[in-house]
Amino acid sequence: MERLIIIPGAGGERGRKRILGALYLAKELENALICFVGYDVEKDKELKKYINAAKKYAKRFNSDFIVLSKSRTTVENALEVKPLIEKLNTREAYIVTDEIHYGRTKSIFDYELEVELNYVIVKYLKNVKDLIKNIIYEVIAYPISLTEKYLIPGRDNYLVPERRNPMVRLLRK
Repeated sequence: MERLIIIPGAGGERGRKRILGALYLAKELENALICFVGYDVEKDKELKKYINAAKKYAKRFNSDFIVLSKSRTTVENALEVKPLIEKLNTREAYIVTDEIHYGRTKSIFDYELEVELNYVIVKYLKNVKDLIKNIIYEVIAYPISLTEKYLIPGRDNYLVPERRNPMVRLLRK
């Protein structure tokens, strides 16, 4: 396998869209290893079926599909996939995520992984209601795992150091 495609885990429709995006990319690249990392697939029967189908489909273009499911957060996803990158001795990887998760994924994966990363963003949001719902989810769910070393996505993908981000300061109080 020459190409590594990493899918930071997500459940439901969000996870399925990321998997589909990774399969399209693998079809173009051929001989890829697709790695779904960081979501307990056993708890999501629909996603498990989708992954099993994806594993079979990937074989059509000489690609493999694996699941690493020990991590729970984006930080842990990056750390869990790091040994795989070292084992494969690859200098480049593709990260498939969605538009809501891109900023966070990019800041953390760029910091943790010492390889060239190419980002593929799949469309997940359908309307403004989806956007608002997902922004609320991201703000509530993710600041808990942030530490001083990571950057937080700011306006227009400008990365702001965490200590200057008012949201993080507010959550710490």
